[in-house]
Amino acid sequence: MSIFINSSRVELSDTAIRTVEQSLATTFPADYRAFIGKHNLSPIASNRVVSGNQSFNISYFFGVGSESRTNLVDQFSMYESRIPKDTRPIAMAGGGNLILLNTANGSVLFWDHESEGRSDAGELWIASNFDNFLSMIEAYTPEIPTDVTVNSVELKAGFASKFKDYLL
Repeated sequence: MSIFINSSRVELSDTAIRTVEQSLATTFPADYRAFIGKHNLSPIASNRVVSGNQSFNISYFFGVGSESRTNLVDQFSMYESRIPKDTRPIAMAGGGNLILLNTANGSVLFWDHESEGRSDAGELWIASNFDNFLSMIEAYTPEIPTDVTVNSVELKAGFASKFKDYLL
């Protein structure tokens, strides 16, 4: 089963990819070039990645398009001074964290924005290359218990009046 929903994808030409590489002053590894050429801005299904004792989801991959929050070049401009040298943000992980591609060696890292500036750093090595990283992404639907019974609910004083416009 594919984790990508391809209904709105826009494939990128080799020329377009080279233009992005020039804008980012880098050259992408072949596996990532192939990915972005085929899946540029493709929505991703509910998923998770497990790496060691770390588990996270990919919210979306960056690509080439007009929306700044998903644009590779715009995201690099935003994070360039904050992320490790030779890395480029390629995806948004849950919680506002990033997935980084090390363009010098092809490895993929998880960057925890809450650890930024700490001595233990905010980067976690995930995979030796992009294809290995892709193989770690699995479709995931959280289990919602169906055998739970709610016996009672207490509202704090003032809750109902504060949220009266939102309550049925």
